[in-house]
Amino acid sequence: MKSFLSFQLDPENHVLWRGGARLQITPKAFDVLCHLVDHAGSLVTQDELLEALWPETYVNPEVVRKYILEIRRVLGDQPEEPVFIETVTKRGYRFIAHVAAQGPAQLPVPPALDGTPELLGPQATLLKHENSYNRATLRKLAIPAVMVIVVAVAIVGYYWRVRTRLKAPSPSNTSIAVLPFVDLSPGKDQEYFSDGLTEEMITNLAKIPGLKVVARSSSFQFKGKNEDLRGVGQKLGVATVLEGSVRKDGNRVRITAELIKADDGFQLWSEMYDRDISHIFAAQDEIARAVSGALLCS
Repeated sequence: MKSFLSFQLDPENHVLWRGGARLQITPKAFDVLCHLVDHAGSLVTQDELLEALWPETYVNPEVVRKYILEIRRVLGDQPEEPVFIETVTKRGYRFIAHVAAQGPAQLPVPPALDGTPELLGPQATLLKHENSYNRATLRKLAIPAVMVIVVAVAIVGYYWRVRTRLKAPSPSNTSIAVLPFVDLSPGKDQEYFSDGLTEEMITNLAKIPGLKVVARSSSFQFKGKNEDLRGVGQKLGVATVLEGSVRKDGNRVRITAELIKADDGFQLWSEMYDRDISHIFAAQDEIARAVSGALLCS
């Protein structure tokens, strides 16, 4: 068991705690967090993460970025003023919070409000927010008043959930958004090509009976944005997202594509295609068939 600020990391049981509450985090994001915590204070490159967590398997490097986004969301960290994970531009990531080891018998407990060692910088700011409740003030609250508040919150929460379910039904498993493919060409000068490929993929997938495909204008609003795919799925009302990259060098094209569940970030399918430019349309059809098959099997 390892702890940092009010969080406790339990690699043995694959659980992340905060003040005694278990947090929701996808398994692979948990593995990335464990690796960063194990190397706290040291720079961990993207290649090191890929080799450690996906040995002998090709994985789109963009996957690492997505899991870092998820970890930051769970920890409440901000990339502009990081308390836990620092991004070292074009090099990798560094876990900067102080990590302490705990014995296996220790259970997660809420952080103490008094007698906490003095912290500096962003860590002190975060801890100040976590300890904003004053014990003396809480003791002055009358029990009847507390009960009224609890009942009111429960009633409001119930009606809010009912209203949300009526207005926003879960997206169908056969709904998909194709995000703009990223240009990874050496000169970064093939954006028109990657955009064209994205548009062709949208067109090809839209021809598949029963598959609901988000229009180009909606998908391209996320171009160049490092947005969490779960947020993308909620905004577009889709169950799956197709994203990838294009690398064009002379007459050779390398396309990587991956199909991801929008609700939990899990990968349903991924593949890499190396083709001559003259065979690009065949590759597009091949990707469309593979995506359709993956959706039918999910």
